Parts: sequence; structure tokens; C-alpha cells
Amino acid sequence: MELKIGEYIIPDGCTIKRVGNVVKVYAKKQVDTSILRCRDCKYCVPHSNGWIATYNCMARTWGKKYPRNYTVTKSTKACDKFEKKEK
Repeated sequence: MELKIGEYIIPDGCTIKRVGNVVKVYAKKQVDTSILRCRDCKYCVPHSNGWIATYNCMARTWGKKYPRNYTVTKSTKACDKFEKKEK
């Protein structure tokens, strides 16, 4: 099938990917809201180390001599110390 020059409407819930001369339409991943994530925890706070912005879990530490907080992403699954963030 050959596409003609112009604009095309992508259906809701879909995304496209272009590889070389081929355009593919995929269904978007569905987010499972039943799984708790670090982004919803009150201990997940933004932190910057000078080069990149990250998130730290203030409830979990590691290192005995110099305690540090775990670096997490907002999509990390919540740990056992999870507490819901107040909005």
C-alpha cells in the first residue's frame, strides 16, 4: 500500500513508529493503576546531583558508614514503606 502526501488521523489509543520508509501503527500501552508506584509516595522527593534530576526515596537508606537514600524513578514499584502522598 502506498500512502499519498497529506495528513492522516491516528485513532485514539494508538501511536505510530516510523522505521525507514515504513510507518507502523501500534496500540498504546495501558497503565495499570492498581499497582502502587513511587510517584504516589510521600517519601519520593526530587533531587539533583548537578548533572541530572532524579528522585530519592527518603524512607529507604543504604550504607552503614555514610547513609544514603535510594535513587528511584517515578515508575518504580512501591516498597513496603509506601505511604500515600497527600494532594
